[in-house]
Amino acid sequence: DASESQRFVHAPLVLKSSTHCRGSSLYGLWLPMRVLIVGGSGYLGQFLVEALAQDGDVLWLGYTFHGSAPLTLDALAALAGGITRCECVGYKVDMATGDGMAECIAGATAQGRAHLDLVVNCAAISSPGRCEKNEALATAVNVPSAIIAALRAGAETRKEVLLRDSASVDSVAAASPPPLSPPPPLLIHLSTDQVYGGDSASSTVEGCPPAPINAYGRSKVAAEAAVRATWPNHVILRSSIITGPPPPLQPVGRPLMTDFIVSSLRGADTVVFFQDEFRCPICVFDILAHVRALARAAPLYARNQELVTRTFNMGGPDRVSRVDMARRAASAMHVPDTNVKAAPAASVDRGVASPADISMDSRELTMATGVTPRGWEEQVRVALVP
Repeated sequence: DASESQRFVHAPLVLKSSTHCRGSSLYGLWLPMRVLIVGGSGYLGQFLVEALAQDGDVLWLGYTFHGSAPLTLDALAALAGGITRCECVGYKVDMATGDGMAECIAGATAQGRAHLDLVVNCAAISSPGRCEKNEALATAVNVPSAIIAALRAGAETRKEVLLRDSASVDSVAAASPPPLSPPPPLLIHLSTDQVYGGDSASSTVEGCPPAPINAYGRSKVAAEAAVRATWPNHVILRSSIITGPPPPLQPVGRPLMTDFIVSSLRGADTVVFFQDEFRCPICVFDILAHVRALARAAPLYARNQELVTRTFNMGGPDRVSRVDMARRAASAMHVPDTNVKAAPAASVDRGVASPADISMDSRELTMATGVTPRGWEEQVRVALVP
């Protein structure tokens, strides 16, 4: 609430070498981190689970899944090979109704006896066509109301436990001031470049007001507003198209843009690619690097009782159309692009409006994290690695 958030300083997010510390700080002590990945069985979520499960700074790693089996025990066991202290736990959560989220947060906080340091929310219905068909469902899933409600309840339980524990010690300690409440966990919320209208490249600066033209964009704008209004410690990342190799733990139902391009170039049929829609694709491994840099900054801010409220564009360095992607991918693959046909987006009825130019300048995020993202050709080569 407002009174609680006033106990902390809202600080700009500027990462320096001193912020790359190990563990999280509570009451001046450095402890390993507890991390929750919401949407951990999705494409990006699987890479986050894989990377953080092998991170020596992470003591406890939780993830949510819905609509598919949890990450296989064999896969998680393989991740844990050589790791002695990282516990990895999956929770079934229905993001549309919130069912299971309270239990998830209770587990993440050990029923209020442990501090949750970081939550990464990458759960979403990200297909614009699917969102257009059922905007109510898209909004229910994409707006993280259930996550925030469960986090707030978990924070209250944590405060109650701390107060109860402080009252149960000897009389000297009982006469001391009440314990300082730990800062709320940093919430890294994945948004989209489709919050922008796409009138021009100049309309995609972080400070520009959102102007979504489809249901997916509207649901993500609503999600951003909910995060800003109700969670005082957050970073919002507006992601462009995500590229990369196949997911590391289990298949996902929706193919990536790079999958479509590579299969098209390897085929014989002519394939239409739009020439007048522009994006700045980003490699999944660069997103991981951004998230890990932000995660390592969080303990320093926690120690100083500071809160972060930032929104960043998160794309790669190259502004490319779909046809640019295909032709430059062909060059990177050393194959001909003779079956690539350029056409305007208006030539195909996709059943959903799509922004024309949502290429983004992401230099602010690069300056904050120190991560330099890969260009398009390198992204293609990464995606081709088996």
